Amino acid sequence: MTMERNRQVQVENKEAVFAQAAEFFERAKNVPYVLGLDGNPNRLFVENAGNCTRKHFYLASRLQTLGYQVALGVAEFDWRNLPIPTEITSLLKNPVDSHLFLYATYGNGEMIVDATWDSGMPQGFLVNTWNGHDNTQIGVPAIRIYRENYQLTRAKALMGSVVRSVRQDRKPTPFNDAFNEWLHRR
Repeated sequence: MTMERNRQVQVENKEAVFAQAAEFFERAKNVPYVLGLDGNPNRLFVENAGNCTRKHFYLASRLQTLGYQVALGVAEFDWRNLPIPTEITSLLKNPVDSHLFLYATYGNGEMIVDATWDSGMPQGFLVNTWNGHDNTQIGVPAIRIYRENYQLTRAKALMGSVVRSVRQDRKPTPFNDAFNEWLHRR
């Protein structure tokens, strides 16, 4: 194979990887957002419900199969800075929360990848698209951004999923319930 043809094959393979990554991104993003779910990515499509944790653990594992290196990003944010009615955000005891997104690297440079909000979200939520090789925006207005250990955070999320399935008592979640009802009515 000539050097020129070898470069052409590499570019074609890279483009195929980007296209597959973008497809995985869209699959995760298009699952309806639901607040208060566990972090088990195996339930994403079974329940057709996802939050930032479920969506990004699903997406991270798929990107890794394509050769991306993946790290978890966490953005602290204030729910009151999102386009949510005040009667819902007033139910929060503490409006500052954590939002999970991904850092992905394929070849040169690291990208921010956030597939949280689906296209059915109310106007004003940042619904991203991704081509597999450029940054998206973080889906929330971040107060502080930091990284978390992928394996440890995933293990904690899965353990929380097991604990939730075993526990019989469900604690009231006024904000989560009101937010999800608001999304469902739209």
